Amino acid sequence: MRIFYAIAFLLMLLVGGKVSAQIRATTASGNKVLLFPNGTWKYDEGQTIIDTLPNPNPQPQPAAVTPAPAAKQGSWSMKIDSSRVDSTLKEQIINVSSPRLARFFGEEKGRMRCSAECVNEKGVISIRLEWAAAVGDANRYFGFMRDVKDVTFVLASGQELKFQYNPGFKDHFFDNYNISYYNGSVTLTKNEIGALLSSPVVRIDMDWKKAPEEYELKNTQYFMNNLPKVL
Repeated sequence: MRIFYAIAFLLMLLVGGKVSAQIRATTASGNKVLLFPNGTWKYDEGQTIIDTLPNPNPQPQPAAVTPAPAAKQGSWSMKIDSSRVDSTLKEQIINVSSPRLARFFGEEKGRMRCSAECVNEKGVISIRLEWAAAVGDANRYFGFMRDVKDVTFVLASGQELKFQYNPGFKDHFFDNYNISYYNGSVTLTKNEIGALLSSPVVRIDMDWKKAPEEYELKNTQYFMNNLPKVL
């Protein structure tokens, strides 16, 4: 009989031990869980799952990519010397085949060339452009040049700066030398100066009277390098 009571007492201890071994706990995310001596666990029934415990096999997360800041096109503030009267050396920036001239003279003879210089006239910053076509009277191919109004600078950033030529756009014809020159200038605002200092000019579009043409620059850094010399 004593042996029977002893066995019953041990069974009660074992059963009681298993019940008491189920420890209730709260995770850092607020979930109620039951912990067992064998290392397993489960959510306490009736509790709302707020978050899961850490995944034993976490997947690598892609690195966060910070978007590049958008290019600013706001107002530029710069100091310009209003006492200077100065200009940079004239430099050729375009030497490409003109689509219109190439139709009559071929790719090599039908070229359009353009030289530029940056100018400071007592604080007024401008760009002088000299166009040269290898024909005696280019008006026959492009129209009356003094009617030319617009020229557009296309920047590598995608921005386009459209200018109107200042009064005094001039043409010079030399039939004996088979060459025509056209000279004009455009005045820059501070914002336009800032844009030219920030991005290379990859193309200049001339709005000739008969048909506009696009010319790629051979020295795209010209204005970035030379405008600071006259500010």
